[in-house]
Amino acid sequence: MERQLAQFEVVIEDQLWDEAIDLLEQLQLEHGAELVEAETDRYETVGTRCQRALCRLPPEGLQAYRRRTESSATREMQRGVQRYDEAALLRVATEMLASSKGAGAALALGEIALSAGDFSAARRWLTLATPEACGPYGEPLAVTLATLDPQADPTKLAATWRNAPRPTTTAAPTRPDDDSVVGKALTRLAVCSLHEGDTRRAALELRLLEALSPNIAGRLAGREQPIVPALRSMVREAQAANDADNDLPADSELVGPLNHWSWRISLLDASARNQLQARAQQQQRLRHMQQLAIIGQIPAEQLFPPRLSPALSAEQVVWVDGGRLHAHNLQDGKPLAMKIPEEWTNTANDLANNPADGRRGQARPAFRFGGGIVINGAGIQVRNNGFVTPRTTVTGAISWKGPAVLIDNTLYCRLYRQVIDDSTPRRRLVTTREFLVGLDLQRESKVVLELDGTALEEGNAWTFLAAPIVQGDRLYTFSSPASDRGSLWLGCFSRSTSQEIWRTRLGSCDVTGVSISDGSLVAAGDTLFVVPGGGGVVALSHQTGKIRWASNYATSNSSTLPRQAPSTPIVRGGMLFLAPADAADVYAFDTSTGQPVWCWPHTGGTPLLIPTQEALLVAGERLAWLDPLTGHELRSWPASRHAGLRGHGRAAVTADELFWPARNEIHCVSIRTGTPTRPPIPLGGFGGEGVDLYATPHGLLVLSSTAMVLIGTEPAEKEPLLSGERLKLSDSPLASAGLRP
Repeated sequence: MERQLAQFEVVIEDQLWDEAIDLLEQLQLEHGAELVEAETDRYETVGTRCQRALCRLPPEGLQAYRRRTESSATREMQRGVQRYDEAALLRVATEMLASSKGAGAALALGEIALSAGDFSAARRWLTLATPEACGPYGEPLAVTLATLDPQADPTKLAATWRNAPRPTTTAAPTRPDDDSVVGKALTRLAVCSLHEGDTRRAALELRLLEALSPNIAGRLAGREQPIVPALRSMVREAQAANDADNDLPADSELVGPLNHWSWRISLLDASARNQLQARAQQQQRLRHMQQLAIIGQIPAEQLFPPRLSPALSAEQVVWVDGGRLHAHNLQDGKPLAMKIPEEWTNTANDLANNPADGRRGQARPAFRFGGGIVINGAGIQVRNNGFVTPRTTVTGAISWKGPAVLIDNTLYCRLYRQVIDDSTPRRRLVTTREFLVGLDLQRESKVVLELDGTALEEGNAWTFLAAPIVQGDRLYTFSSPASDRGSLWLGCFSRSTSQEIWRTRLGSCDVTGVSISDGSLVAAGDTLFVVPGGGGVVALSHQTGKIRWASNYATSNSSTLPRQAPSTPIVRGGMLFLAPADAADVYAFDTSTGQPVWCWPHTGGTPLLIPTQEALLVAGERLAWLDPLTGHELRSWPASRHAGLRGHGRAAVTADELFWPARNEIHCVSIRTGTPTRPPIPLGGFGGEGVDLYATPHGLLVLSSTAMVLIGTEPAEKEPLLSGERLKLSDSPLASAGLRP
């Protein structure tokens, strides 16, 4: 493939147009879906590279190409327009983009995506319609406009914009034959921004439209009219509505004072108890050394971050710990009984064979708790060598693997069921099969999904690397085959039928080091953006799973990287914002090409990305509001990095209110303005722990390494947590670990 691309450059120099076109068409036919490096740390498909090369042919070569494809492109274009055949338009835009109909097909596809509310796809197609819809340096259009003088003369702006060189690594086609395409594309880009609520971007796109096509007329808002005045009025109305919303008081789904312990669940086991005791003893020794002037100051305390990731619904919280599945009522914290499907529990039996017919006895329920297996209340321990006694078989023993996902009262989780190979008398080998299951909790845990890792591919067992990610009716799984443990795959399944829709290889990496969670994937229209860790981000087709582009980002040394979990990526205004788990920066990428736009170094912690009307809020060790177009820091709180106040855990957001955990209290601020919305909530015995917060309908769920607590508006039987007060140490989770003041 690389040799063929190099050969194309040689043929172009010799002006052998027919040979060059044949070479590219053959390359796209045979290797169109494969990836090739577009520039450093960015990859595109071979098909995209071929279309870009055809668009940039010299005039003689472009004429030769159009003579060959004009009839086919015209026929497909007519079919697509007359019959509303999106597939025909797609063939023109992806296989004959350099033809005279390529720009029109891209514009039509942008119209279809815009009418369907898929603004990400609309921008991708509209930027292919004309070079003027792209920034001169490969940046998104609004990013470049944001850096220009707003008072610049429109005539000079138009001349500079048209004549600015576009990098050869972008997919912008040749200038369309129809001059009206420029105005139509810019109009629809501004409409996309208005639909997304981004009035600043819409104003910038309107400014360029006024400079390039000031007299354009067409259909907008349901009637024929001059576009520029109508669009200017729409932008002003949207800006006035945003200003009115900013004057409203902060809204929150958590109404009422959050000042009581509603309930508390201890998460301590023997290992965690020993860690807490060792930490307390170390801190006490450090204080004694400081008092004796042996050292100048106490080193920073080591945080013990939460080790669990709970799944939440409106009425319950579920998590996996030690191979066991825990479910509790969210309102009162009481445990919930979960029925295990009978088909998983009726396969354990004793092997007392009937001498007459040689058949085995009846099966008895088997569950796995911790390191052993319980059969009808009698514990039977599996030995380390993997064998059990000849008189006992244990098949179907269950061990849950977290984290769990709870969507629409359906629990999705991984589990392992042990099966014994009894082919050899007196000695039976324990084997394990991995499943990805879905249980409908409203229908007595009825199995609605069951994926067997050994049945996905004949002769090859697959390992699920994390809990599934659910988007609508689609369920996405990250997995790795036994035949190639160094490869990472993304599979798409139907939630309703459990049928596999597609499976795509993302690349090679250390699958044990990837950090996969619900923040590893986000769907935006017809595109999936995947951030599995390992320094890569990939864009795929939602329908087919074919990769559109891939980009790399700089990772940080795991030994120096602060504790964090990946924040869910944000797609807005044709840009992808992400805070990977293995990086110390927040990144912005162009959703159409994967071109990196900017990066901003955060100060650590667990960054949470929150889009606002005019900024991107990053909630980590500090709260920072960033310009989404340039990445510049607009404001922050606290203003200084040395203010002594920093985040200790993952924040939670609800409506317009942000709950940000600091060392000893939770600060509540407005997302739009950054002003406090309520007094700080003391953390009591959790001080210095490092906690994760989850906003629920019943209050604020606080998760530490030692306990899970709901801070709500209704008091419980225990002592309430009052504003301005601290819980007694005897009431804190530390006390249950055997620690004393």
